[in-house]
Amino acid sequence: MTPTSENGAPASIETVRTLLKAASDIVADLARSPDALALRWRRILERMPGEDREIVAGLLEREVDLRLLIREDELRIMGVNGLRPNPAARIYIRLLGCGPDVPDLTRDEIIRSVVRAARVLASVHTQRPDVFERGTLDAFRVLSADERTAIRRMNSEILALLDRADSECAGGLFPT
Repeated sequence: MTPTSENGAPASIETVRTLLKAASDIVADLARSPDALALRWRRILERMPGEDREIVAGLLEREVDLRLLIREDELRIMGVNGLRPNPAARIYIRLLGCGPDVPDLTRDEIIRSVVRAARVLASVHTQRPDVFERGTLDAFRVLSADERTAIRRMNSEILALLDRADSECAGGLFPT
């Protein structure tokens, strides 16, 4: 006669069930451990295309540095009061229906982008000119010579557009 467990199952099946439960608990604990997270990071990096790794590492370093700076010093930078991870963030830009260098933006998207950039830059320039100068200079150092030339040309056009907007607003064509 085969020995049985308290629930009536054969003892050998109950032993296997207990072993499987213990193994499952161990795997779950390992999956939650810091070592499992390090292993997960390693697997992600191994799967990532080699040419993307340096860019993504730099991106993560910059974001973590900013997060630590704001958290540790309780600084407000560019109107940011704090940072938290964005679970919906994307690292890769989706290129839809346009060439790689020309974004396919609508007029409204351009307006929103220009207004937001102008307000952020004006605010930082006014409130933290030292941060504005260092940050802008560092950003310009990253650009190629051709990109810097394009920025100069664009800024000349922006000044002309600002003069035009000022005269139209002064003439009552648009609210001030």
